[in-house]
Amino acid sequence: MTSQVPPTVSNPTVDPAWLDSREPQILGASITLLVLPTVAVLLRLLSRWLSGAGYWLDDYTIILAMIFSWGPNIVNIV
Repeated sequence: MTSQVPPTVSNPTVDPAWLDSREPQILGASITLLVLPTVAVLLRLLSRWLSGAGYWLDDYTIILAMIFSWGPNIVNIV
């Protein structure tokens, strides 16, 4: 008994562009998610400093969270 290999049929519903590299999209998202939150935190700290409100526990927590969020984004960029 011989085994026959079924013929390969290309799937016409699959767009070949989906098979390309997603590196530009990942890089763009990583840079965006690195820059925008950093700018937001810096603006928050600047506004607290200019208003004379001082920094409190929530400000230190957001700085720590921002630093932890840099890790995965930097790994994606590298």
